[in-house]
Amino acid sequence: MLTDTLRLRKPRKILKKINKLAPRMRKMSDAQLQNQTQIFRELLKKGKTLEDILPEAFATVREADYRVLGLYPYDVQVLGAIMLSQGSIAEMKTGEGKTLVATMPLYLNGLTGKGAMLVTPNGYLAARDEKDLAPVYKFLGLTVSLAFLSTDDEEQKATPQMKRKWYASDITYTTASSLAFDYLFNNLSSTKDRQYLRPFNFVIIDEVDQVLLDEAESPFVVSSKPSVQSNLYGLADQFVNLLDSEKDYEIP
Repeated sequence: MLTDTLRLRKPRKILKKINKLAPRMRKMSDAQLQNQTQIFRELLKKGKTLEDILPEAFATVREADYRVLGLYPYDVQVLGAIMLSQGSIAEMKTGEGKTLVATMPLYLNGLTGKGAMLVTPNGYLAARDEKDLAPVYKFLGLTVSLAFLSTDDEEQKATPQMKRKWYASDITYTTASSLAFDYLFNNLSSTKDRQYLRPFNFVIIDEVDQVLLDEAESPFVVSSKPSVQSNLYGLADQFVNLLDSEKDYEIP
C-alpha cells in the first residue's frame, strides 16, 4: 500500500495542476479552446517537452470531452491518463470510463506529429472507440483514423496508399492482429512505395493482459501461394549436366 501511495504522489500533484486550470478552460470560447492545439505545437517546437505541457493539454482535452461528448473526466480518470502517459499500466474496472481516459494521453502525444495509437483486442472495440471519440480530436484539430477496413468494406482491399494515410494520422485506432500483420507485410515489402508504416512513437494497449500475454502465444504466420509456377527446374538440370568438370568448374 505504501508503494502505491508513493507511486501516485507525483500523478496527484499533476492532477491538482490540471484541476486548477479547469476554470480557465471553461471560460474559453470554442475557438480559443481549439487554438490551444496550435499553442502546444509551437511550445514543442521551441523545446518544451510533453511533460511540460501535460497539465494544460490534459485540461484542454478534458474540457473538449465535456463540450463535444457531454462527458467530463473524473479525477480518477485523469489519474489513469497520467499513468498511461508515463508508460505505466493503469488497471480500471469495467464502467470506470477507460475509453474516455485514452483521449488525454492520445491527444498529448498526437501533438508531436509522430503519431499515437490505441490498440485493442478486437475490431468492434477499435471501430466503436474511433467513431465515438473522433469528434473530440477533430474539434481540437487533430486527424484520426481506423487502421483497417470495417465490415462494410470487406470486399474492398486495403492498398499501401490507404494504409499510409491511416498510419500518418495524428491518432490511430487499430487491433493487435491488424497492427501485427501490417508490421510483417510492411517489412516484407520489396519496394519503398509498398511500405506504409512510420516509426512507432506512442501506443496505448487496451486489455493489456490479453494483447501482450494471451494473444502473444499465437504465432502470426504470413503465407501465400506462389503467383508464378517455375518451369525452369528441368532446364537448369539439363544445363548443369552439360558442364564439363575439367573445364567449366572446380570442386575445392
